[in-house]
Amino acid sequence: MKKRMLREETIAFSILFIMTLFFFFRIIFLRYYFFEDFLYQYYPRRNLLATSLRIGVFPLWNPFVFGGMPYLGDIENAVFYPFNWLLALFTSGGRLVFRVLEIQLILHVFFAGIFMYMFLRRLGISHEGSIISSIGFAFSGFIITHTIHLTLLSTFVYLPLVLYFLLRSFQERRVIYSLFGGFFLGLSLLAGGPQFWLHIVYYAGLFSVFLLVEKKKQWVKYVHLPVILFISGILVSSVQLLTTAGYTAYTVRESLTYAESVRNSIPFYQLLTLFIPKFFGYISWLHGDNVKFWTGGYGAFWETCIYLGIIPLILSLYAFTKKDRRKYTIFFGILALLFLMAAMGKYTPVYWIFYHLLPGFNKFRNAGRFSGVFTFSLLALAGFGFDNLSKGKVSLKPLLYFTGSLFLLFVFIFAGAFRNAWSAMTYQKVYSYSLKQTGIALLFLILSSTAIFVFMRYKNRYAYLIPALVLFIDLFSFGANFNVSRVNPDEFYSENRLVEYLKEDYKKEPFRVNARQGSYMLLRRNSGDIYKLELLQGYTPLRLKLYRELRQLPLNTYLDLFNAKYTIRVEERRMGLVLNQTYLPRAKVFYRWEYVDGETAYKKLKEGYDYHNVLLIGIKEDFPQPETTGTQRIEYTERGINRIGITVDTDRNGVLFVSLLNIPGWNAVVNGVEKKILPVDYAFAGIYLEKGRSNVLLFYSPPGLRTGLILTLLTLVFMIFYGVLDWFRRKNLTIKKKSI
Repeated sequence: MKKRMLREETIAFSILFIMTLFFFFRIIFLRYYFFEDFLYQYYPRRNLLATSLRIGVFPLWNPFVFGGMPYLGDIENAVFYPFNWLLALFTSGGRLVFRVLEIQLILHVFFAGIFMYMFLRRLGISHEGSIISSIGFAFSGFIITHTIHLTLLSTFVYLPLVLYFLLRSFQERRVIYSLFGGFFLGLSLLAGGPQFWLHIVYYAGLFSVFLLVEKKKQWVKYVHLPVILFISGILVSSVQLLTTAGYTAYTVRESLTYAESVRNSIPFYQLLTLFIPKFFGYISWLHGDNVKFWTGGYGAFWETCIYLGIIPLILSLYAFTKKDRRKYTIFFGILALLFLMAAMGKYTPVYWIFYHLLPGFNKFRNAGRFSGVFTFSLLALAGFGFDNLSKGKVSLKPLLYFTGSLFLLFVFIFAGAFRNAWSAMTYQKVYSYSLKQTGIALLFLILSSTAIFVFMRYKNRYAYLIPALVLFIDLFSFGANFNVSRVNPDEFYSENRLVEYLKEDYKKEPFRVNARQGSYMLLRRNSGDIYKLELLQGYTPLRLKLYRELRQLPLNTYLDLFNAKYTIRVEERRMGLVLNQTYLPRAKVFYRWEYVDGETAYKKLKEGYDYHNVLLIGIKEDFPQPETTGTQRIEYTERGINRIGITVDTDRNGVLFVSLLNIPGWNAVVNGVEKKILPVDYAFAGIYLEKGRSNVLLFYSPPGLRTGLILTLLTLVFMIFYGVLDWFRRKNLTIKKKSI
């Protein structure tokens, strides 16, 4: 039995591996590259992590974007995800090798297939049915279109693995599998996709309820298993949870309105893309698909993608044709429908209920992302449907009804039934493209129906390979050109003369650069993480509220307070950087100050205030002000990403202004003694200094990090300890059985 299972797993994993290599052949072996957010957002972030770890620095703060912001607290940076630690081994010339990050993502697509196969086999679905569904899951439209979102995909692929261990804990009634499930639940959050982690938690919760109901009167003996899984999962990820919780309270995305949350909902008419995935256009950075997705906007294409191939749709119909395993097919069928309706967002009441009644969903936008759990549920149904087809005589009616209905739909489309349904269709180019895509969909309908019919007719040991291959070709045809570009990241982030000049000047003194005005950019988004230059712009969903508020100040005030030595100037036919003559240095001692509350300070700065000479202190202190302005000399002794060392010589008592956003976590030590950081000029850091020499050290330690780290480490130690005990206990039981 074990040998057979090992052989089947080897076959399944080999098929998935070969298909993954083929699907991403151009990325792996040729000069093609992942694009969009993968290049703009995730590569610079991982570059900062990898290069910092390479020199033995654990990045807690990121000084290179938005004037400085927490790095560890931003969960999408996935600092504690073990796969990201390995990136430190693959740096060259002070940069992370881009291809390595691409391979990391491709491996997660492969993992998606493996984990799906494992879960379906544990459900009792056949080896062949599990292979087909795992192919559908790994290369589904949802997975492939989210290859631009490294963290989201890295989190979501753990859904079937968490469910695998949850199910196994019930089947064998062993806590060790609950702990395994909890470990991977925690790991999925550490991968950096909190929205999809929430989906996993709720899905696992619903599955737990289903399994407990299935146990009927025996449920009390099993209820501890999911409880242990969820608690251990939270504890494993507590090092990230606590630091992120301390950060998000100060960000602009702490909460969203319902209108913001239902962005990228799937309208009813877009359900047509279940059968004709490119009917409304496509997003590709290669030549070929020349009609861009035109309903819902640019990003809606990947946020609302529900295509998973024709074969899974046919197989899911057969999931209900037999009574055995009916409870499971009803469960996954209900969830598929429920989550499809949730993905439709504002077009159904389901998402409204989720947003208002279920904790967590009011923190995220893009309702269409529920298409992930819809895809998973329907592919589980497809596995059951395949097994029903494999057993005895099966009616052709579901296949004929499905094929016939879609064929009629396609005929109506070819006849021009939808020509006037959307204004975009009045353009011949758009209309012709939609007809072309309908023709391609018709081809795959014929191929898929034929493959299912051939399997039903012969049902021999290798017949399943026909629908498996057709499904892969179908999904390859849809997704192979998505997130593939010829944009070389080394050229995209090349160091031109401007960058070289700024880096040389940056060695002399710390300063920031304002390199963007509206849509005009002199430096790439997040390129500060690449060049190690401190920019006032960046690209991330989580930004500090303080930064946004300061951005509303008059431009000169904003630039000066932020120590922006250079700023972009856009003229009619050119743009460039110019010196900001009035910028404040990174650190300066003030000898005159006023005590005002934060609201008053903001108002003064907005209306115009002599911030070059008079400091606004946000809390009342009894610091004696000198009668005359003193002299000062400032030297920067340390300029790390988490620490700033400053030696100050002054002949008067004063308040040291540091152009650093003053949020919880920053600490100050002066001459070896901890000092209070004062809120100055509404958002920045200040330290009262007595005359003479002061050695100032500012260092960032995120709130919650220490507590979270202790909880995570203790949980991991307990898991290892319990696992060893469980192994010895099982081994002793085996020895006793043999002796008897």
